[in-house]
Amino acid sequence: MRYSNRLLCIAVCIMVIVFAFTDGMYVSQSRSEMTAIAMPVAENNKSEYRACWISYIDIQQYLKGKSEAAFRVKVNEMYDTVKKQGLNTVIVHARAMGDAFYESEYFPYSEYISAQRKVLTYDPYKLLVDIAHEKGLRFEAWINPYRISIGDETTEHFMQTDYYNRYQSMILCYTGANGTCMSLDPASETARRLIMDSLEELVVKYPVDGIHFDDYFYVDGMQPTLPEQQKKENVNILVREVYQFARKQGHAFTFGISPAGNPDYARSQGADIDTWLSEVGYVDYIMPQIYWTDRYKQNGEYVSMFRDRCQAWEDLRQNDVQLYLGMALYRAGEVSEQEPDWSEKSNNLASQLAFAYETGYEGFGLFRYAYLDEPEAQEELEAVHTYLAQPAPQDMNKTNAYIVYASRIDTCGWQSPKTDGVVSGVTTMQGQIQAVRIALGGYITDGKVSYEVKKDHPEKPDAVTGIEIWLEGTVKEEYDIAYRVYQIGNGWSGWSKNGNLAGNGTFISAIQIKVIKKA
Repeated sequence: MRYSNRLLCIAVCIMVIVFAFTDGMYVSQSRSEMTAIAMPVAENNKSEYRACWISYIDIQQYLKGKSEAAFRVKVNEMYDTVKKQGLNTVIVHARAMGDAFYESEYFPYSEYISAQRKVLTYDPYKLLVDIAHEKGLRFEAWINPYRISIGDETTEHFMQTDYYNRYQSMILCYTGANGTCMSLDPASETARRLIMDSLEELVVKYPVDGIHFDDYFYVDGMQPTLPEQQKKENVNILVREVYQFARKQGHAFTFGISPAGNPDYARSQGADIDTWLSEVGYVDYIMPQIYWTDRYKQNGEYVSMFRDRCQAWEDLRQNDVQLYLGMALYRAGEVSEQEPDWSEKSNNLASQLAFAYETGYEGFGLFRYAYLDEPEAQEELEAVHTYLAQPAPQDMNKTNAYIVYASRIDTCGWQSPKTDGVVSGVTTMQGQIQAVRIALGGYITDGKVSYEVKKDHPEKPDAVTGIEIWLEGTVKEEYDIAYRVYQIGNGWSGWSKNGNLAGNGTFISAIQIKVIKKA
C-alpha cells in the first residue's frame, strides 16, 4: 500500500513542502520555499466529490410504507451514516422505472415507496431533499430516463397503470433476462419532450443540486440491430438538452452520467463517451462504474482489469469534464473465483482510489447505501478513510517528477490542488484567475519550477492575462514543462513550453500544467 511506505518516501525526498490550508485558503508561502514537495493527489478536501448512491432498492428496503414520523427518523439515520463515512453527496432515485417518487403529472407514483402506488399523506421526496440539505449534503436526483420495466413482473405492474395507454406509442418492448421489458424509445421526440417536462417538474418542486443518469440507455436486447452510431446520436439529443437545462439552473447545478465501466460496452449501449469527454455541452462529470479488481481472471490468466479500464477512461478525457470513480462497495467480501481479491483483501477500494487520483480522477461514488453498514465492507471503508485522512506522497515508481498547482478564482477563492494536466479553475461559469501557486514534486535532487504571471489588462489589474513557466536546475535536462490557459471568450490556447508565454492579454479562468520526461 502507498500509505504504508509514507515515512520512507518522505525520508528520501530532498525537501518536503506541503500546501497548508486555513478554512480552505492556502497559507502564504514565498516562491523560493516551493522548490520541491511531496504532494498527494487526493487532498482531504471537504469540497471534493464524495458520493453515495441511494437506489430504489434502498428506498424500498428502508423507507417504503412508513409514517411521516418514522420516515423522517430513518432518513436522518441514513444521512448520518453517509456523513459518518466522510461523504458529502447523495444520489437518490427520483425515477427508477416508469415511475416517480413524488406526485407527478407525467409518471405514476412509485410502488417502491408506497404499496399499490397509493399517494402518501406527506411528501417523502421533499423530506429526502430537505433533510439532506439540513445535514450539509448535496442532493442529486437520480433519473433513469428511458427505463420502464426490467422483466415480466415490473412490466405487468406498469401495464396496470393509466400511463401505459397514454405512452404506448413511444414505448419499446424487448426480451431481457427476466422476460418482457419496456423502455421509452430514445429516438422518439415525444419521449424526449416527456422526459424534459418531467425534469422541469422535478426541479420546480424540489431544490435538488443536480441531475444524475446511470447506464440505462439502449440496454441488452433493446433494438440489437440498430447501429451503434445511431444509438449514440439518439441519446445525445437528450443529453444535450439536459445539459442546457442544467446550465439554466445556475453554475452550482450539475448534470452527470455514470456509464458502464467497460468503455466498449458503454458505447454499445448508446453512451457517446468519446464525445462527452472531448466536447463542451454534454455533461459536467462522468463517473464510470469500474467494478473490477486488478486480479481478474481472463482466458485463464489474471489481468489488471481495474487499472486498465481506469486509465482508459482518463485517456479519453480531452476537455475539462470532471472524472469521478464509481466504486463497487457492494462487492466487498464477495467470494469469486474470477476475482478472488474481493474476499482475500480488505484494501481493494483504497488502492483503487489511490490509483484513480494518481491517474487524474477528482472524486468518487460508492454503490450503494445498504452496504455502508455491511460487516464485509467495514474494513474496506476503514482503508479508504485511512487513505483520505492521511495523504501519502506520490508514487515514486510512477515518475520522478510531477507538478502540483492551484488557482485562485475571483468568484470562488482558492481551488484544491491539481497535478499533471488536470484542469485548475473554471470554464463553465464566470470567473477569473487572480493568482496561482505552482510547485515541483517528486524525487528531485536539483531543480525547481519558476513562473511569472502577467496582469496587464487596463480594466482588471488583478486578473491574470498570461503566464510563463520554466524549470531550473538539472531537472530541466530531463523534463520539459508544458502548459496552456483557458481564455474567456477564446477557449483553450495552444500548449506553450519552457518559459514561452501562454495567454494573449485576455482574462484567464483555467490552466493546465504538466511535466514531460524527455525522450
